[in-house]
Amino acid sequence: MDHKFTEKIREWLDKPVNERNLEEGATMLLQLNRNRILHQNIIRRGEKMMGKLEYELKKHLRIRDDGKT
Repeated sequence: MDHKFTEKIREWLDKPVNERNLEEGATMLLQLNRNRILHQNIIRRGEKMMGKLEYELKKHLRIRDDGKT
């Protein structure tokens, strides 16, 4: 498991919502789940999908923290 990538996810989630880079978060999620359709929807719909992006990254962060990857 790449601990640097885990920390990168944690840093992105720790930033205030208005300082987060949507494309960076969407790209990290794409690296985690390979769901290109979700990635494209996040990029296209922007702020409307920020909640979904945050939920998915938190879910994967929890899995990584538990050592289940």
